[in-house]
Amino acid sequence: RDWSTKTCMAAFLAAFSITVTSRLGYAQDQREEVEGKQIAQLMTEIADARPPPCMSYGIMMPKCGSTSVAKLLKSPHEWKTLPYMIQIYQTSPADMPAILRNRTQEFQKRFGCGKTDVSTVNFLVADVLCDIYPHATFYHVERNIYSWLNSLFGYAAQGPGHLLYLSSMLVTLDLHSFEEYVAVLTETWCRLHSETLPKVRSKCKVVHGNIEDLYSADPPLNQLARNKSNEGRYES
Repeated sequence: RDWSTKTCMAAFLAAFSITVTSRLGYAQDQREEVEGKQIAQLMTEIADARPPPCMSYGIMMPKCGSTSVAKLLKSPHEWKTLPYMIQIYQTSPADMPAILRNRTQEFQKRFGCGKTDVSTVNFLVADVLCDIYPHATFYHVERNIYSWLNSLFGYAAQGPGHLLYLSSMLVTLDLHSFEEYVAVLTETWCRLHSETLPKVRSKCKVVHGNIEDLYSADPPLNQLARNKSNEGRYES
């Protein structure tokens, strides 16, 4: 009551300063807490998305030495291939990364570090895998298109089980004639070698070999040249 105007103003400014500082400090604490949670979530997502350095994929087409590559790398061959193929063809491009992350995480939990996911479905999404996992290693064995088609159809003629494997692709792709099947296979081969593989090679490590000249393949695929069994050269 006896305060002067000057004293009153000083007291008011002091109280105001304390209030503002307190509120700013609270807001700063809140912001730091939110940012901390966001950073933690981002680091978790990065950790989930990045496989260990030992993670690798086989991205060769069917009848291009995948069985021999799996044996060479001491890794599972065609793990859950049929449901994987159906899932790939039924999934939109926007949802594909999540599907591939889930498969990779499940594969790692099942087989551990150091095993290669050798599946003849991976080539269909090799570029997406490379985008998600740029530090992974990709194994690819190439084959001449005519030799490849001859081996693919010769494989189907070897028994009911083999025929069922190729027939499932017909059903999955909703094809109604052999001519359509050959056209789709040819288009798929051309797209892989002219579009997908160049993209993958530009971003990721690709260990490459040609089934007609495995002696010149990148290590360790050149070791397949010593193995005369299961060369994939079947007569239709």
